[in-house]
Amino acid sequence: MDKTKVKSNHFFSDIYASVPDKHEKHVKELDNWLLSKTTILLPNMFSDRKIIFIESCYRLYDNKIRYVDFEPIDIIVQRVNALINAKKNVLGIHIRQTDHAMAIEKSPVAKFVEMAKKELDLNPHLELYLSTDNHRVINTFKSVFSNRLIYQTVTSYNRNSPFAIQDAVVDLYALSKTEKIYGSHQSTFNQTAADIGGLPLKIVH
Repeated sequence: MDKTKVKSNHFFSDIYASVPDKHEKHVKELDNWLLSKTTILLPNMFSDRKIIFIESCYRLYDNKIRYVDFEPIDIIVQRVNALINAKKNVLGIHIRQTDHAMAIEKSPVAKFVEMAKKELDLNPHLELYLSTDNHRVINTFKSVFSNRLIYQTVTSYNRNSPFAIQDAVVDLYALSKTEKIYGSHQSTFNQTAADIGGLPLKIVH
């Protein structure tokens, strides 16, 4: 698609200006709030265009189909199944610790460790599936939960690498097969995993 044909200089400053303390909001709260605004505004903004291209870090439509049109390739399905297939009593944990300043500040690793200990006190048979973008987080969890920890061996977190991207998708779908997910502040990764699996999502603070 030639984006120059569909580019439109519309700004949402009138929308964003009214968001109270948006750094404290969860991703889903911001999505739902913005969705309510754009449902009204978008038809008028682009009524004279047949094709539009919209770039946004928030959702502009209600995701009711839970990504059913996205089917991972066989090798990814096999890798996910090798990690977590048919396992029960698995808690999903997503800790973002490299490129998301708000997630690092609001969802520190120590809080996840504390939460995981409480969950294990309630259910001694629980296993933990850890998805993270930082090797040091894996080492921390291995030192505390070595016999309860499930994770994939990742060699690169480079978003421009096809192999690293496949690793991320494996984590995404593995998280979606857990019982529930504890995630990082304002990370759409854990939100998407929860949506795919229809799982409860708790943001750790």
